[in-house]
Amino acid sequence: MALHAEARLLAVAVAVAVAGAGPAPEPPDGGWPNHPVRAAAQLASDRLDPRALRLCRLTALDSWPSVSAAIAAAAAGADETTAARSLQEAVDVGLLDALPDRRYRFRPEIRRHLAESATAEYGLRACADAVDRVLGLAQARSPGVPDCPAGKLADRAAGGVSGDFR
Repeated sequence: MALHAEARLLAVAVAVAVAGAGPAPEPPDGGWPNHPVRAAAQLASDRLDPRALRLCRLTALDSWPSVSAAIAAAAAGADETTAARSLQEAVDVGLLDALPDRRYRFRPEIRRHLAESATAEYGLRACADAVDRVLGLAQARSPGVPDCPAGKLADRAAGGVSGDFR
C-alpha cells in the first residue's frame, strides 16, 4: 500500500513538471530508467530484509505472469516456507500484488527495476543460475518441457520455455 501511495505522489510531481508538454511518448522496450515507480520501488526495496530482497530480485528476472512460493524458492535457492514469508513481506512493502490463489504478481516497471538491480548486485552468472533453477522446476513439473541446463539459456531466449508453473 505504501508503494502505491509513494508512486502516486511521484506521478503527480512528474505530471506537474511536464504539464503542457503534450502527450507522453511511448516507453522504450526496457521501460523508463527514471520512471517514478522505479523510485518508489527502490524506497520499498530499502524496507525489505536483504534475503527477501534477493529473493524478489532473482524471481523478477523473467516476466512470469505470476509467481508462487515454489518459483521464488527455486529462483533464490531457498525453501518454500522461507520464500512464502519473503513474498508476503514484499507484498507488505508494496513490491508485489497478492493474488487469490497464494500466487503473486510483479507490476511491469517494478519487475524491471528489481531484475536490473539483480544483475548489477549479483552478477550475470548468479542471475542465469536463478532462471535455470526456475526452468528446472518447470521441467520437473511439466513433462515434455525441453531441457535447459545451467548456462544454456539460448533455447529459452529463442522462444523455448515460457509460462506459469506451480
